[in-house]
Amino acid sequence: MTWVEYAQWIDANGGLVKFTAEIDKLEEWPMLPKQEYAHGCKLFCRICKCWLPAKSYVGEKQCPLGKWDSSLTTK
Repeated sequence: MTWVEYAQWIDANGGLVKFTAEIDKLEEWPMLPKQEYAHGCKLFCRICKCWLPAKSYVGEKQCPLGKWDSSLTTK
Protein backbone atom coordinates (compact mmCIF):
# COMPACT_ATOMS: atom_id res chain seq x y z
CA MET A 1 0.00 0.00 0.00
CA THR A 2 1.10 3.57 -0.41
CA TRP A 3 1.85 5.93 2.47
CA VAL A 4 -1.45 7.69 1.70
CA GLU A 5 -3.38 4.40 1.93
CA TYR A 6 -1.58 3.62 5.19
CA ALA A 7 -2.53 7.04 6.62
CA GLN A 8 -6.14 6.51 5.50
CA TRP A 9 -6.18 3.13 7.26
CA ILE A 10 -4.88 4.78 10.46
CA ASP A 11 -7.58 7.47 10.21
CA ALA A 12 -10.28 4.85 9.66
CA ASN A 13 -9.18 2.94 12.77
CA GLY A 14 -9.04 5.74 15.32
CA GLY A 15 -6.58 8.27 14.00
CA LEU A 16 -2.96 9.17 14.51
CA VAL A 17 -3.32 10.09 18.20
CA LYS A 18 -4.74 6.65 19.01
CA PHE A 19 -2.15 4.98 16.74
CA THR A 20 0.68 6.74 18.56
CA ALA A 21 -0.77 6.04 22.01
CA GLU A 22 -1.16 2.34 21.18
CA ILE A 23 2.06 1.89 19.18
CA ASP A 24 3.08 -1.07 21.39
CA LYS A 25 -0.31 -2.78 20.91
CA LEU A 26 -0.80 -2.47 17.14
CA GLU A 27 -1.06 -6.24 16.79
CA GLU A 28 -4.47 -5.85 18.46
CA TRP A 29 -5.66 -3.41 15.76
CA PRO A 30 -7.50 -4.74 12.68
CA MET A 31 -5.22 -6.33 10.09
CA LEU A 32 -4.08 -4.21 7.18
CA PRO A 33 -5.82 -5.10 3.94
CA LYS A 34 -3.98 -7.69 1.87
CA GLN A 35 -2.68 -6.21 -1.36
CA GLU A 36 -0.33 -7.31 -4.08
CA TYR A 37 2.86 -5.26 -4.26
CA ALA A 38 2.82 -2.62 -6.99
CA HIS A 39 5.28 0.08 -8.07
CA GLY A 40 5.18 2.98 -5.62
CA CYS A 41 3.80 0.88 -2.76
CA LYS A 42 5.50 0.17 0.54
CA LEU A 43 5.68 -3.16 2.35
CA PHE A 44 3.87 -3.14 5.70
CA CYS A 45 3.29 -6.11 7.99
CA ARG A 46 -0.45 -6.83 8.13
CA ILE A 47 -0.09 -7.98 11.77
CA CYS A 48 2.24 -5.50 13.51
CA LYS A 49 1.65 -2.64 10.99
CA CYS A 50 5.37 -1.80 10.70
CA TRP A 51 7.18 -0.79 7.53
CA LEU A 52 9.11 -4.00 6.90
CA PRO A 53 12.45 -2.67 5.56
CA ALA A 54 12.94 -0.60 8.73
CA LYS A 55 11.59 -3.19 11.17
CA SER A 56 13.84 -5.95 9.85
CA TYR A 57 16.96 -3.93 10.70
CA VAL A 58 16.00 -3.09 14.29
CA GLY A 59 17.92 -5.21 16.78
CA GLU A 60 16.01 -7.63 18.99
CA LYS A 61 12.96 -7.67 16.67
CA GLN A 62 11.30 -10.57 14.94
CA CYS A 63 8.31 -11.13 12.70
CA PRO A 64 5.09 -11.89 14.60
CA LEU A 65 4.43 -14.57 11.96
CA GLY A 66 7.90 -16.09 12.43
CA LYS A 67 9.04 -15.24 8.89
CA TRP A 68 12.30 -13.50 9.96
CA ASP A 69 14.22 -12.22 12.95
CA SER A 70 16.91 -9.56 13.23
CA SER A 71 19.68 -12.18 13.44
CA LEU A 72 19.04 -12.95 9.75
CA THR A 73 19.74 -9.43 8.52
CA THR A 74 23.12 -8.02 7.67
CA LYS A 75 24.04 -4.89 9.55
